[in-house]
Amino acid sequence: MIITKLQGGLGNQMFQAATGYAFAKYNKTKLKLDLSFLLENNKSTETFTAREYELHNFDYKFEIANKQDRDIFFKSPITIYEKFKHFYFNPKVLTETSPAGLLSETNSKYYYLDGYWQSEDYFINCKEEILKLFTFKELPSDLTDFKNHMLNTNSISVHFRRGDYINNHVTNQYHGVCSLDYYNSALQYILSKIDDVHICVFSDEIEFAKMNFKPPLPISYIESGIAEIDLQLMTLCKHHIIANSSFSWWGARLAKSINQIVVAPKKWFNQCGQTSKYLIPKEWIRL
Repeated sequence: MIITKLQGGLGNQMFQAATGYAFAKYNKTKLKLDLSFLLENNKSTETFTAREYELHNFDYKFEIANKQDRDIFFKSPITIYEKFKHFYFNPKVLTETSPAGLLSETNSKYYYLDGYWQSEDYFINCKEEILKLFTFKELPSDLTDFKNHMLNTNSISVHFRRGDYINNHVTNQYHGVCSLDYYNSALQYILSKIDDVHICVFSDEIEFAKMNFKPPLPISYIESGIAEIDLQLMTLCKHHIIANSSFSWWGARLAKSINQIVVAPKKWFNQCGQTSKYLIPKEWIRL
């Protein structure tokens, strides 16, 4: 059995579930998701943003770990039976390692994955299967016009990640935000490759985008206010300018447009020592 700890928002949960799914398939066993961190840390503070379980927004139903499942990893065995079971299954807690390092783990029947696992290299061997896991439910009918417009134009998804990247000083120090220069440079790069574009702007602070990003081009500011709907609409766009955010990373990766251009920030983390070495697919442009 593989158990993956969920933490963070929708994009992070998708990485964690995808890695767990691929590792479970590699080990020919089942995957369960541990929601205990989300449930126990359900109040935001000045230095922490509480999140809810968000993977129920997809058609695939993940199995959820219970207390007995977690006890295999975190409760010291007391009875003879528990000690034998612990010895036999050799449960191991794995914190984040390289993709190659994860697949080198073969000496246990039970693994608990604790990390963010932000790279498709963790699930590259079954990538297409993983992408199908994240099939969205039907969009609300009042968004049909948006959907058709995105599918039938040279639409460019532009994501401004703000929220706790600005308001939480710990998160701000760790991540930082992409500059307006980055967005303008990314747009100019795409405009050098394609014509007749329509820009679709997504943000958790859409008023900031309206005030500060106003290129003289056809533009729509998406104001659904619902994360899974914004993500689904992102995937309908032909091209993408993503933020340093796992949310818009998935918006670009789940898109089905042929010959899409994806521009990602060269600087993903603000904090020294953090690397995005495995995060950005080779075919994406980094500016």
